[in-house]
Formats: sequence, C-alpha cells, structure tokens
Amino acid sequence: MLAGIVAFARTPLGRNVLAGLAVILLLLSIYGAGQHKGAEHVRKADEKALVKAKADVSAHEATAAGISSRASTELAGERVRIETRTKTLIQKVPVYVDAKADAACTVGTGFVSMFNAAASGEAALPRPPGGSGGPPSGVPLSAILSTTVEDFGVAYDWRAEALKWRAWYRAQSEAWSKP
Repeated sequence: MLAGIVAFARTPLGRNVLAGLAVILLLLSIYGAGQHKGAEHVRKADEKALVKAKADVSAHEATAAGISSRASTELAGERVRIETRTKTLIQKVPVYVDAKADAACTVGTGFVSMFNAAASGEAALPRPPGGSGGPPSGVPLSAILSTTVEDFGVAYDWRAEALKWRAWYRAQSEAWSKP
C-alpha cells in the first residue's frame, strides 16, 4: 500500500494533492497558533481587569469604612452634647421652678394622667378625672419640667441618630455609585 501512495505522489495529480494537503496543514497550524495566542491575550486581559476590579472594590470599601467611622464619631459627639445639655437643664430646673413656684402650682391628676398617656404612646385616652382637672396629684411642677426636659433630650438624641443615618446613607450611596 505504501508503494501505491509513493507512486501516486509521483504523478502530477498526486503532487498537487500532497501540496494542497501541506498547505491545509500549514494553515491549520497557523490557525491553531493564533487561537492559542488569542486565548492567552484574553486571559491576560481578564486577569488585568480582575486586579483592577479588586483594587476598585478595596478603595470603595476603604471609603465606606471611613464614612461609617466618621458617622459614628460625629454621632457620639452629638450624643455627648445632647446629654450634657439635658443634664445641665435638669440641674437648672430648681433655679427656674423653685419651691415657691412648686407650691403655687397645683398639678391635677387629670394633667398627670394625660401626660403619662402621651408619654406611653398608647392610643387610648386615660379616664377623665371627674372634675376640672381632678384633685391635686402631689406631683410638683419641677418634676414635670424635669421629665419634659429629659424627654426632649431623648427626642433630640433620636433625631440626631436619624439624621446621621440619612447622611451616612447618602454618603455611602454616593461613594458606591462612583466607578
């Protein structure tokens, strides 16, 4: 059989077929080498893109951590300011509402019931006192003022926290929306 192939290769048609096969093999090897080179190029480009993406994420995470740290520090400072102001105001209640003012002001049980109902956040109203404000409750005006000042301090604390969370969210959204 080998002799038949050699005899065919010596004919003009055989030489043309062998030359054609050689060209096809050459083209296939060039194509394969190009495919390999292209795949290598794509792999390197993907690795480069991955390294850049990781660096971008790290930068965003560092920015986000900084935003969170600043927000925590600012909120802690604001809370100290509010707590200090609230304590100072409570300490000054006796200056603004002295014993004479406490004695002169009768706080009825109706007022105390309504005040407590408002503070509790319950939907139901308290029972009516039965007269115009009800009998004296024995709760001094200074105690009501102290409680109100303390409640305002808590409200301002919650307000500061809510505002800080909103600012934190805006800053984080901005930081993460940038490429």
